Amino acid sequence: MKGFDVMKHATLQIVRNPGTVLRIFAPPLALSFLLVWLMGLQFILSQVHFNNALMRGLVPWGKVSLVTVGGILVFVWSAVAWHRFILLVERPQGVRPTVQAAVFGLFLGKALLIGILSALITILFGVIVGVVYGFSAGITKAGPGWFTHVVAFALGFPVLALVLRIAPVLPGVAAGEGTSVRDAWNATAGQFWVLLTVLGGLITFSLGLDWLAFKMAMTPFSAVGFIWVSVSLSLKSVLALSVATTIYGHYVEKRPLV
Repeated sequence: MKGFDVMKHATLQIVRNPGTVLRIFAPPLALSFLLVWLMGLQFILSQVHFNNALMRGLVPWGKVSLVTVGGILVFVWSAVAWHRFILLVERPQGVRPTVQAAVFGLFLGKALLIGILSALITILFGVIVGVVYGFSAGITKAGPGWFTHVVAFALGFPVLALVLRIAPVLPGVAAGEGTSVRDAWNATAGQFWVLLTVLGGLITFSLGLDWLAFKMAMTPFSAVGFIWVSVSLSLKSVLALSVATTIYGHYVEKRPLV
């Protein structure tokens, strides 16, 4: 049940502070998405359309790199402000959140490290799923059925959940505590089922928003579709940040859950 409590706590952090959420995230993220629209890069907001452009060699890598780097910097700025608001009750002042340059620099460095580790974990997940699919195809001489999907993800999900064991590093850095990967790893020891439940909650939320977009035929190429996709991606990101903050607060700082 604690996994559900973590998700509930993270969700309530957002629901109970709508004004602060908008002040921290709305201006910078809106600016980032507006830049994507103005540069004609709507396709990067859809994995399907991006893959199609990639296979056809139509990706303008210069523009994509510029938008990606700018988007990361803006998001990191907002992430630091959000973590500090939740952990230190440091409310944003003015139009944009104020973040100390030193804290931003440390957080950015740690974020790159966590990003690399997360990418390696995701690759391992992909390898496990690929091996199961390949083994199944070799035996059945057919495409993967439901049983193969279940086995693949049952073996791969625990690996993917490792990302949540290192996630508390970032809130700790934002709060000025200098939490290391080892600190985060030790603090979340023995919480396998909790983290697996949380991961399931995040994936369910993400797939739910994607399903709604599919049912309403939303694509990032129309104005309405672009707004929907932008808001959807923002909600996924804010919830993921809140989950990381909750895990840090509960397991590292020993704060109670709601």
